[in-house]
Amino acid sequence: MTPARPVPLARLTRWQIAAWVLVMLVSVALLWHDAPKFQLGAQWDDADYVVLAHSLVVGDRYGLINDPGGAQPANYPFGLPLLLAPLAALFPRNFALLKLVPQAATLFNLTLLFWGWPELGRGTSRWWGLGVTALYGLSPLVVRFGGEIMSEAPFLAWCLLGIWLVERVATGRAGRYWPVALGGLVLAMTFTRTVGFFVLAGLVGYLLYRKGRVALPGLVAAALTSLALAALVVALTNVRWVDLWPANYLQMTAGLVSGEGRVNSQEVPYPLLLLQMAGRHLSVDMRN
Repeated sequence: MTPARPVPLARLTRWQIAAWVLVMLVSVALLWHDAPKFQLGAQWDDADYVVLAHSLVVGDRYGLINDPGGAQPANYPFGLPLLLAPLAALFPRNFALLKLVPQAATLFNLTLLFWGWPELGRGTSRWWGLGVTALYGLSPLVVRFGGEIMSEAPFLAWCLLGIWLVERVATGRAGRYWPVALGGLVLAMTFTRTVGFFVLAGLVGYLLYRKGRVALPGLVAAALTSLALAALVVALTNVRWVDLWPANYLQMTAGLVSGEGRVNSQEVPYPLLLLQMAGRHLSVDMRN
């Protein structure tokens, strides 16, 4: 199957680049201004991520080490805590510095959305790329998450990189070592947020649709690369193989869907739980 190359886009103009620089500057100012407003542990799950990062640095095993009874199973995979771990090791008492990770990821997303738009927005104008970049960078929700130690911004970064790379593979412009890069992105994406497995399924399906069986050897190589990198994480950190399966997270999700909070066992298959959750949200919307 001959790869279809994207329609060539017009070159970036000085006005577009200047507008992107302005968006970046405003985003930096908003992130800097908003960061001190959020108290660590007051809401969401950012305190869990900090504890998990410290467990990678000083704990005997990966988990919630703030319990006097020993490390408890983690609700979240190791992706974000592993990014936070170097700062946690160098500045163990300065939690504010950990916000640099989501903030840096947010600025990276703004950069990739603009400069990588030919792949991310295949066939659409550079002005669309600038508009999407501005909507993302100036969104109050994005700014808020940039001031919290949460996984949204890093996860989006891995997803955007995955889309960008897969599009280049589909158009024959990725180079011979793309399976290694894709394998690393797969590990980062799926072990930053569990929903990354669904994103991965979409990327694999798209690549098979565009390239056919030609893509299979590269996908197998990418899978082997992910497995090798996971083994490296297990060998070099206190993450165990059993920690790679999100049992605690799936159990917690089952409790939320059933309305019973945290449950002891997951009797309903996870895909069915997602359908139940979607049905409940739909019924609430229809009543309102």
